[in-house]
Amino acid sequence: MRHGLWSMLQLTPHLQPVEHRFSLDLNPLDLALLSERSVDIVIVDYNPVREADIRELIEKCSSYSLPVVILINSEEPELCDMALQIPAQGFLVPSELTLHELAAALGKVADGTLHLPPVFAKRLLSRARHQTAAAAPVSYGHTALTPREQQALELLVEGLANKQIARQLGISQHGAKRLVANVLSKLNCPNRTMAVAVALREHLVDRPGGGAGTRTAIRPHARA
Repeated sequence: MRHGLWSMLQLTPHLQPVEHRFSLDLNPLDLALLSERSVDIVIVDYNPVREADIRELIEKCSSYSLPVVILINSEEPELCDMALQIPAQGFLVPSELTLHELAAALGKVADGTLHLPPVFAKRLLSRARHQTAAAAPVSYGHTALTPREQQALELLVEGLANKQIARQLGISQHGAKRLVANVLSKLNCPNRTMAVAVALREHLVDRPGGGAGTRTAIRPHARA
């Protein structure tokens, strides 16, 4: 792999390989020599067993402002996920190992831009979407609330207090308080303000001032 990559770098315009070795150990003298020889990028192949050594190498190179690019010999999702945890400045995969793609990738890194192969970018996007969907608040429709709770929610949006809600619905103040508590619980909201925001965002009620005929009529019910 090292010899193959070395040959490709020699054939790539504007790139000149300086040195290749098996060991990841770079002492201060090695780093000083690399800096003096105007090295722009360090490329290291990824091996999960040597992850600690790779991280140490990146830390050493960062003190000399040398970006490190990780070469991953497989595009297996699990291996990609592990490699992405390493704070490298770029990643290469077998599908990118053409003269054109190699030059483009290393050019981005040399310019200070993080390079991610398309397979990595898709992996990260898919993971982000999954995490967003998992963390998104539950969407509640009208069926999640009983008719009475729906009425209480609409009055909450109007800004009514429990005493006023009780009067509007013809129930006791204790009953109104219980209704409001049920609404907050079903909407997973810690307070009335959040419940109103969720109700408007999820279109559980019409916005206040929506005009005549846009809201369900609420009439007081006679006590039994």
